[in-house]
Amino acid sequence: MRKNSRSLFFRFILFFFGVSQFNALQGQSVFDANYDDFSFVDARRTFKQGDGTNVGDIALYTNVITIGSQVIDCIVTTESKTNATFTLPGSAASGTTPFDYGASSGTGMTSNSDRYFAPTFVFASGGGSARFHFQFILGGTFNNTTKTGTNVTLQNVYINTYDIDGNGGTSSNQFNEFGAFTQTQIITGVGAGIDVTYNSTTALTRFASNTTTNSSTVTADKHRIRVAYATVSGFDILVGALGSGAAYFFLDLGEGPAWTATPTTQTAPTLDLNTNTTGSGNTASTCSTLVAFTSGASNISSASTVNVNEIVITFPSAEITDGNDEVIIPNAASPTLNNILLGFTSSASQSFSIGSVSYTVARSVSGGTRRLGITRTSGTMTKAEAEAFLDAIRYANKKSTPTEGDRNFSVMIREEPFESISALFTVDVSCVVPTITLTGSLSAFSSCAGTTSATQTLSVSGANLTADITVSA
Repeated sequence: MRKNSRSLFFRFILFFFGVSQFNALQGQSVFDANYDDFSFVDARRTFKQGDGTNVGDIALYTNVITIGSQVIDCIVTTESKTNATFTLPGSAASGTTPFDYGASSGTGMTSNSDRYFAPTFVFASGGGSARFHFQFILGGTFNNTTKTGTNVTLQNVYINTYDIDGNGGTSSNQFNEFGAFTQTQIITGVGAGIDVTYNSTTALTRFASNTTTNSSTVTADKHRIRVAYATVSGFDILVGALGSGAAYFFLDLGEGPAWTATPTTQTAPTLDLNTNTTGSGNTASTCSTLVAFTSGASNISSASTVNVNEIVITFPSAEITDGNDEVIIPNAASPTLNNILLGFTSSASQSFSIGSVSYTVARSVSGGTRRLGITRTSGTMTKAEAEAFLDAIRYANKKSTPTEGDRNFSVMIREEPFESISALFTVDVSCVVPTITLTGSLSAFSSCAGTTSATQTLSVSGANLTADITVSA
């Protein structure tokens, strides 16, 4: 046989391929804010839709921070408003707006800064709330037609929220709600002014005043909350009060003034689906084989407790193109039992066991998103049980010819009153069998002389390949 006339056809199966990713922030530019100050001054604000005071209104703030030489802008969208009216404080400075009050003082408050984002309201009987979304984009990329820009990821961001107190009226306790932060600081112990709980309706952590008394000093320790984000592209904040009357809010993105007392630092749980790679996400590729949600060891880090209240998996309904042929298998050893069918369109629940622990999965749909809420059927799920659950589950597509494309599953854990940042598990469903033709010296396969075929296992760029080699003279 003449070596230079051989051709090799490699049919390969990809068992593992490591790809770095940063959750749903894949492909975005990343900048370290280093806890520096952001500036939401009136002079840099342009209303792109409405005046900010109605649901759906959009404001663009330019150059909220410059990192190195890169200017960062921010889009602020009014997402919801319940029982709330944007109202200027008494004695408000001329030219100011209640969407983001820029003057240093007004009736009932002092020490405001134009740099803060400071919406001011009057809530009706029974209290109310408003929700805002902040999205960071590259400077100058806002599109007036789509009302979007080129999203960026920022590292090391502080958000202080000040003056979470009351207005003197019955049940006027103010509150803020945040989610997906990594750490929070508040004053605790005797004289503390903030209570922390989890709001299952909004899926955010609530920081609420335990007093109805008004504090006229905006930045007073007792009524201050500071949350930290290790990475953030956009975030939501819900502001509100339990009772009627005036309520003012002051968001300071930056380190803020020095605390006069020592705050208590609490850390949210973290979830890393693949501890072998950079980032907290995981990727897999499959046609019909089972693929695991996690890789590596100790995927859950619980700084606050040893118990997990809930595991939540969400995914876009539109991506589940093969309906109930797409499943999550809780136990790879028994892949035909207790499958979680992903084509559901209404709420329901089911239970199954992993080892000796019974879990309940609550299925629900909201808009274009499907949600799986996993809890222990009885008792409290331990960190070890949550880890065992995540390590056990597999994605599979049972259709004879699966529809190709990505399936994106956002996974988070909740340890009340905090939840982890969502980690992304991306499955590339693809049944294409690539063909690779190699030419050149084949001395590695000289031992196959006199045969017409051979099998070889090799590694290319970290992928394990099974090769069927056909040799022609």
